[in-house]
Amino acid sequence: MLDWIYSEKLKTKSRPDGTIHFHKGLNVILGSRDGTTSIGKSTSLLLIDYAFGGDSYLKTDAIKTLGEHEIQFSFLFKNERYIFSRSTKESKEVIRLDNAKNPIRVYSKAEFITLLATEYGLSLPGISFRNTVSRFFRIYPKNNYTESHPLQMNSGMESQEKAISVLIALFGFYQDISTLKIQLTECSNRIKAFKDARKYEFIPSMVNGEKRYRENEAEISTLLHKLEILKASSGQTVIPEDIEYDAQRHDLLFKIRDIQKELHKKEAEIKLLEDNLHYGALPTEADIHSLLEFFPNANTTKIMDIEKFHNKIQFILHEELDTTISSAKEELKTIKKSFYSLTEQLSEIPVSPVFSDDFLQTYTALDRKIHKLQEENSTYKSMQELKNEKEKLSNRLTQHTELLLRDIQSKINFMLEKISDEVSDSKDTPPMLHLRSANSYDFRTENDEGTGTRYKGMLYYDLSILYLTPLPAIAHDSLLFANLSDQNIRKILMLYAEEKEKQIFIAFDRYENYGNAIKELLQTNCVLKLSGREQALFGRQWALRDDSKVDIH
Repeated sequence: MLDWIYSEKLKTKSRPDGTIHFHKGLNVILGSRDGTTSIGKSTSLLLIDYAFGGDSYLKTDAIKTLGEHEIQFSFLFKNERYIFSRSTKESKEVIRLDNAKNPIRVYSKAEFITLLATEYGLSLPGISFRNTVSRFFRIYPKNNYTESHPLQMNSGMESQEKAISVLIALFGFYQDISTLKIQLTECSNRIKAFKDARKYEFIPSMVNGEKRYRENEAEISTLLHKLEILKASSGQTVIPEDIEYDAQRHDLLFKIRDIQKELHKKEAEIKLLEDNLHYGALPTEADIHSLLEFFPNANTTKIMDIEKFHNKIQFILHEELDTTISSAKEELKTIKKSFYSLTEQLSEIPVSPVFSDDFLQTYTALDRKIHKLQEENSTYKSMQELKNEKEKLSNRLTQHTELLLRDIQSKINFMLEKISDEVSDSKDTPPMLHLRSANSYDFRTENDEGTGTRYKGMLYYDLSILYLTPLPAIAHDSLLFANLSDQNIRKILMLYAEEKEKQIFIAFDRYENYGNAIKELLQTNCVLKLSGREQALFGRQWALRDDSKVDIH
């Protein structure tokens, strides 16, 4: 439990030690009898929230007006005291202190919150300590007190699914459905992977529906029949392996023929390059005589000069020809290697009956068509099996979640009715929680949608969760009581006071309006008394012009 909070900034004339002490059960921050505002009631609750790892206090006027400051606080767990210090300047660090308030360890805020979760027994799978506790610390600046949507944070804007998931985890049912959720996610991932594999053609395409699947099955049957007729017409015993071997032989022979052409072409290319390298392009005497037979007036001297010039160019390109020849010879080696590899593969194929080209082409076409249709249907069947598995898992998850939600709903509604009956002497219709699904709920009082009724229902709901789950504490700001009847407020305060183990923090004012018994109850459970001016939380009221300039420390 939270034991005390201390800060130098909390020292005032009426509170010289700067410490607020707490106890189990109801802890009241008591405002003035006339409802004076801006005295620090909400800020006091935010200080408590800050001790529980919250950050809303950092956004208050206290930081702007007082500057950065240190907050010390103490928790008691199983008779062991934990003292901590958390500065508003370095709020992401929490320092543990010894009893003499000397630093002994620095925690990150996350480590500190984990410690609180462990010690409070709220280290449950599926929820975070802060996110859970913060829901039930309903304090003015936190915007978590939307009375029509009490399960949701962020002024009711949080998704209903997230709010319900926290409730499921709080009741200890997270593990019951997490395995199914994991299985469903894995199945969804397999479907996505399957679709991606089809998209990138790692697996065959598939038919686009059950009708096409049946049409494929019929066509496969027809093609298989044609294949049997073809086998019978060959006059030989047709063994699929022999057909495959013969098809392989034909395929290899075609490849060998093609590569032989490539081989001869490359050899001719190399010979031409070598001739150019060794002989050049200079014409011989026989070439000149042949030219003069057709062109008697040709200037042979000029032609020889031009060819000598060409020969000079060829000499310059000698190195390039050498490089080209070397490259061509390397390519020739690769072609020969492929040729030898193909001929070796051909020699390894077992001898089988020789089928005609027409027979092989027809047989192969039918066989490939059959296999293509079978692969399309097989792929479709695999996808349908995945979809069916996902549907079954989804249905199981939905059904199991509905059972758990009905159980949670029943427990909460039982407690809501019990609280309502106690507050109203069984006269009022109790609010009811309807958990319609994992992502939809409704919280209302039948035939009464008034603001006061809704706020009352929210207070009942918080008390129900406090009673039914490991939630360690709740905090209710004074604004939550504003729309309630005096009679309801009296009974709710009496209900708060009955709690003896967990902690309830409330801010309350105008306490003299509810009779002596309630006044005594509030004063007995009062941990902090606030009023105007010097009786305010920090010894001043921000809203008063004179007080805002006074330093009382």
